[in-house]
Amino acid sequence: MRILDAQVRASFSDSGELDWKRRLRQFFLRRWISKAGPEPSSLWLSVAEFDPAGGTFVPPTFKNPAIRFDDGRKTTGKLWHTESNICRIEFAVYPRADSELTVELQASNETVRFRLRNPERMRSARWKALAFPQTNDLLQTRWVLEKNRPGNDLYPFRVRSYALGQDSKKWMTWRARFIDELGNWTDLETRGAEVRAPSVPMTGDCLKIMAHGTEYISAGMMAVPEPGMSKELIPARRALELGLNRIYLMGEGEYLLGDGRIIQALGMKQTKSQLEFKGRNSTGAISVKCTKPSLLLLFNEPPNGAQMSARLRERGGDERRQKMFHARKPLMETNDHGPRMVARLLPLDIATDRTKLEAEVIVYHPAAEFFVASSVFRKTRN
Repeated sequence: MRILDAQVRASFSDSGELDWKRRLRQFFLRRWISKAGPEPSSLWLSVAEFDPAGGTFVPPTFKNPAIRFDDGRKTTGKLWHTESNICRIEFAVYPRADSELTVELQASNETVRFRLRNPERMRSARWKALAFPQTNDLLQTRWVLEKNRPGNDLYPFRVRSYALGQDSKKWMTWRARFIDELGNWTDLETRGAEVRAPSVPMTGDCLKIMAHGTEYISAGMMAVPEPGMSKELIPARRALELGLNRIYLMGEGEYLLGDGRIIQALGMKQTKSQLEFKGRNSTGAISVKCTKPSLLLLFNEPPNGAQMSARLRERGGDERRQKMFHARKPLMETNDHGPRMVARLLPLDIATDRTKLEAEVIVYHPAAEFFVASSVFRKTRN
């Protein structure tokens, strides 16, 4: 067995961020790590079985990767096999402060153990657990973390959210993530508003809970547009309170928008979807080229990493059979001159015999952060 590579990467590094940007940002983040804490990251290992006779990597037999803590606790990793016979292993939880790591693998029905130098030792953050209930107000939404009913050790917390604007909160899904003071993280099971305790080894006296919400807001029912045809949709007021400016459904063709309204539409066949701000302020012209029916969103740049998208979906009949149409290759442009405005073009592959579809604005809320004492989980961790 050969270890080809070992590195620590932030959990978002696969998004296409340039490596030098990631390294520069991590350098400055480490300067403030005692206050903010480390970013969620993972240890990535590349391992392979080598055939000396043939001089090539052979199909691996690895399974059940794990790393042991000094106190005997063990955390498992995720393993991916590649076409090149190189296995990639991800550990989201491991003893990050140790200088060396003890890794286990099963290969050919035998357990292989080896010591590995920790490629990036982490210093512990200085977090402080807060009293309950805890509240975050973000993007016209209030997030509240409460203790669950006494005796419910498996699901010790409840997370609730409320709209702060004039309109009510719409249908929302959410997920929870725990992060410890060294950067170990795990995504948690939720049951309604309840949050399950972590089942993996976590370190430190304080843990951070991050609640990520995704809200779906109706923009009305409409037919699939013909080439050169467009329609401005009217979403629920909640979407406008969260920063949406306008939303359009467009057929194949070329369009020019001025002051947020379509001033020219050509039903010409396009070979490539394009999106471009022409003006030098938020009311300038926007050039749009659609190769297929598309949704166009114009919205104010959301704060704290929030984002907006949209989709079409079937309604009526069996909900389990309803189709949803998302953009596979969305385009996004930001107007850097004047007030920050974002345009997002969503080309859709629509395959349905329904005459009416519902448009939904999708709002990816910024993460709400809460800080809890790790002693709360002592019963479930031991």
